[in-house]
Amino acid sequence: MINNYIHILRVHISQANEYLRQFEPTEIIFYTLLCVTLPFMIKKAINLFSDELQIKATLFRFVTNLPYFRDIKNEKIRDVEISIFKSIHGKTENLGYQTCMPKSSKSMGDVLKLAESYDSGSMVSWKDGRMSGAVYPFNEELNDLLVEIQKRYLWSNPLHVDAFPAVRRMEAEVVKMCIDLFHGDSECCGTMTSGGTESLLLACLAYRNRAYKLGIRNPEIVVPVSVHASFDKVNVFCLSDAI
Repeated sequence: MINNYIHILRVHISQANEYLRQFEPTEIIFYTLLCVTLPFMIKKAINLFSDELQIKATLFRFVTNLPYFRDIKNEKIRDVEISIFKSIHGKTENLGYQTCMPKSSKSMGDVLKLAESYDSGSMVSWKDGRMSGAVYPFNEELNDLLVEIQKRYLWSNPLHVDAFPAVRRMEAEVVKMCIDLFHGDSECCGTMTSGGTESLLLACLAYRNRAYKLGIRNPEIVVPVSVHASFDKVNVFCLSDAI
């Protein structure tokens, strides 16, 4: 019975070889590569155009890369770049930048004077409470306390908990305070981050990893259109078209 299958296989191979004699070797290579890559290209195109936003983005890029519209787009981008540069560097444009290490050391007075000149570029009176979402109420007594704490732990490194146990303890206490605000139990945990965006990134990364453990390969996030821009970063950082 096995011999019959082998005989049939040899017959089909002979027929295939006979059929392929009409093609050049390079043609066979080309058609083989085409048959292998074409399904992947089709799948990629389906994934690209299955999302309405992707269709709009692709169409927008195509139209704005046409010669006439490309010139208009580049001109508008240059105007925006100039406007942004002036809004950020308008008052400090003539100060220049320290682009390399100084050849000689500077005194404390020189460094403080340089820092003061940098401060002159601020266009917002944040000390007067006129900056939303960045600086919270300015209090001299609190400021003095923060300076003292910063001085005490300036050279600490949280990676070396044996040498700097106080930092590890304070971070753990802050995490527990946050858990308590959300009525968490003793099994809850967390970590210290540098800000809101990093907190969001790590939280979504944790949920993504949990989803993977549960067998969910394409997790989704349901959010309103008014959601914080950090969720766009989440989409790039740890998810793929999940929002």
